[in-house]
Amino acid sequence: MTRRADGVLPVAVLVRVSAFGPATESTVPGIADIIFRTGGETDVDHVFVDFVHLADRGADQTLELLRQTM
Repeated sequence: MTRRADGVLPVAVLVRVSAFGPATESTVPGIADIIFRTGGETDVDHVFVDFVHLADRGADQTLELLRQTM
């Protein structure tokens, strides 16, 4: 790594994120299992669960699944 003109050595930050979208038939225990397994079996720092595509289940059901997962 090359020092800047002012002599400071820049620092690189690497954050690993895993993203997944649960299937329509997913359950809270199933989603939680994926989150915990990802944390335990990989070097991922954060897990992002994308609930947006589940809106076809209806907004209320999707939000309830999100609430229960949190």
